[in-house]
Amino acid sequence: METFAKRREALRADALKTIDTYNGKKAVTLPTGVRAIDMDDAWLLIGTGAPALRHKRDQRAIEKGLEPSWEDVPIGEKWSTGDLCELADRLQQTND
Repeated sequence: METFAKRREALRADALKTIDTYNGKKAVTLPTGVRAIDMDDAWLLIGTGAPALRHKRDQRAIEKGLEPSWEDVPIGEKWSTGDLCELADRLQQTND
């Protein structure tokens, strides 16, 4: 019998894959060639296998050839299962 913990991890993996492979109208290509979704103060980098947040200030620094202030934050390490599923649902709805 499959445990709830294993089912939760499978759900997280499915939500992260849905987010990472999103190719709807909210996805843009940044000047650095990375695909991203605008999340107000940050870009959600997608198409990398591990969606991550990058502050817009850091993206501008990278575009100018400067070092970013912070490292990208993988959402799979920080976000709750509920938050991941909510975002995956919202992105799927924009594809309908």
